[in-house]
Amino acid sequence: MYPFFKKNKFLNLKVENRVAAIYIFFGALWIIASDEILLLFNFDAGLLTHIQTYKGWFFVLMTGLLIHILIKNDRKNEIQLQEKLKEAIIKSRESDRLKSAFLSNISHELRTPLNSIQGFSELLKNPKAEACERDEYIDYINEGSIQLLAILNDLIEISKLESNLTHIDNKDFCIVSLLHELYPIYKFELEMNSSKKLSFDLNLPNDNPFLIKSDRFRVKQIITHFLSNAIKFTQEGKIELGFTEHKDSVSIYVRDTGIGIDKDKLLSVMKPFVQSDMTSKKSYGGVGIGLTLCQELSLLLHGELKIDSELGKGTCISLVLPNADKKDEIVSQEFAAG
Repeated sequence: MYPFFKKNKFLNLKVENRVAAIYIFFGALWIIASDEILLLFNFDAGLLTHIQTYKGWFFVLMTGLLIHILIKNDRKNEIQLQEKLKEAIIKSRESDRLKSAFLSNISHELRTPLNSIQGFSELLKNPKAEACERDEYIDYINEGSIQLLAILNDLIEISKLESNLTHIDNKDFCIVSLLHELYPIYKFELEMNSSKKLSFDLNLPNDNPFLIKSDRFRVKQIITHFLSNAIKFTQEGKIELGFTEHKDSVSIYVRDTGIGIDKDKLLSVMKPFVQSDMTSKKSYGGVGIGLTLCQELSLLLHGELKIDSELGKGTCISLVLPNADKKDEIVSQEFAAG
């Protein structure tokens, strides 16, 4: 076919130009080819006139059919583009709404620790302040600094994930050792928090070393978010940290008796800047990116995040990681160090 009718060039033309091109091309082809064929036969003038008439009608019908198909196909593509545009607009509006909610929330979350740091720093200047009061002010400043640093770290992590700059370093490590490392830290935090009536249990299949190949730092980061959320959203009852072994995977979980999540909102809480109830941010704080961060990190670890929750009864959130068959390997050195 002529270069003009090469697929890419032809499809890039506007529909009216394509219709005109098809009409002219096939019209010229039909006239030349049909006349050449008719010359091979010795028709009388009357019959030839009738044949030419039928030939003209045939051309009109065929080109009309081809043009109809072309316009219909073009219209179909246009409808599909319109649908995609509508979806893009809806997603864009939802994204703008979430970002607006995020900016409103992050301003509050950043101001809270900053106000604490600034306010108690000013109080430290008071020469009449007792030593015990100064120690209390310093504790508040440290607490505000830790809170502020945690928010900024989460924001940086999300930014790095979106830019594909997060590095994963898979090495053998002991899950039991990691959980033994985290347990006393959060047990102490709960003991120091007199406003919560919570017990904290560590549930291990046994106390033998259990080796898995993954990024220890990232796994610890995810479980830390699980525990922080469990403490934040649970006022009384208990929190349980543990792991279970499956045939081809291992599941590290945190179970709590907190406020829970509505089943209809389980998927939405994985979206950035979203909590199960947007108003809960005012009651419980947080910028709503913790679970998003955990979800993205779990994918980088070739794992999966699972949430089982019931509103008002609690939540069990798990990090499921692929488990190479290393049950018989001993990692006593790391375990002893932990």
